[in-house]
Amino acid sequence: MKTFVVDTNILLRFLLNDIPKQTEEVKKQIKFAKMGKVKLIIHSVVIFETIYALNKVYGFSREQIVEGLKKFIAFEYIEVLEREVIQESLDLFLTKNLSFVDCFLNKLGNKFNGEVLTFDRDLDKLN
Repeated sequence: MKTFVVDTNILLRFLLNDIPKQTEEVKKQIKFAKMGKVKLIIHSVVIFETIYALNKVYGFSREQIVEGLKKFIAFEYIEVLEREVIQESLDLFLTKNLSFVDCFLNKLGNKFNGEVLTFDRDLDKLN
């Protein structure tokens, strides 16, 4: 089975559906993953970059970003590294005025029964 590490532009094409030919290729690869023909892996850094692009470049709201990413991350046949931490971070991102990085660090700290070592007072309040 062929393995692919997914780049940010793959998530963007899927979520934005702005370049039809590329969107169709992404959908085809997702279908192949569902059938067990390929393995798709998404690293958390790609999630970070996707959130940045959707917000800063395309002007999407936090709600729109979280809704789209949660649908994509829910595909069980796609391996999302730190899936649970990312899902919890997206929930926190919706409710707090923090960057996604801060939300992720907080939830990662929780995962390890620890806290985030920071000078950021807003993030420190979550500990």
